[in-house]
Amino acid sequence: MNKGVNILVIFLIIPLFILGIIAGFDLNAIGIFEGVETPYLKEIYLVAAGIIGILLAIRGVQRWFGLRIFNHQEKFVWSGSVSRERLGRIRLYLVLENSYLLFVGLYFLWISEFSEVLGWVCLAGFTESIVFLILRTNRRYIRTGVTKQALIVGGREVRFYYFSGLRKVTVLQQSVYLEYKDELTLSFPINAIDTADLNQFKKHFLEEIDGDRVFVSEKFKDL
Repeated sequence: MNKGVNILVIFLIIPLFILGIIAGFDLNAIGIFEGVETPYLKEIYLVAAGIIGILLAIRGVQRWFGLRIFNHQEKFVWSGSVSRERLGRIRLYLVLENSYLLFVGLYFLWISEFSEVLGWVCLAGFTESIVFLILRTNRRYIRTGVTKQALIVGGREVRFYYFSGLRKVTVLQQSVYLEYKDELTLSFPINAIDTADLNQFKKHFLEEIDGDRVFVSEKFKDL
């Protein structure tokens, strides 16, 4: 969901960015983009601010509340911290995927009075990401766990890999692939589990899946 929201927000911002240039510099009045009308600017940016604000709020709520599942250790048969390498990558991706919100937020504040609300919304989304990075991207909150029904992997968002329908577990390069019936394949990075916890993770993971129906590769067993 995190990736989908980011793509949708960027898709919405691009035409608003261009419209901001046309309106902010009044390019249609000086012959550039002549004939391109820009009516209802205030309404357009207010609606856009509302839509983008809702998308960013959904993303924020989903990742803040998603990690709370690891507060309930009684739900897990095993849980452990992610590796430091994985944690560093999560932090890097958070910065990279949200830096544009700082840039476009300042741009919309500067380019036109009509786009100021959208500018504040973008800056709010950037601020939320920085607060999440500071307060939640540590080994206390970003974890991986095994329950009776699923493998749960924390990160910029929490992902569930259910055991129901699982047919094959393999390893390719630095990822574990879970193949399900109906040709569904999901994966997660091996470094989602700290090296020191790999043996305990494998033990509990293999105990929870159906050994008669699920093929487990030797590469996974040898992790």
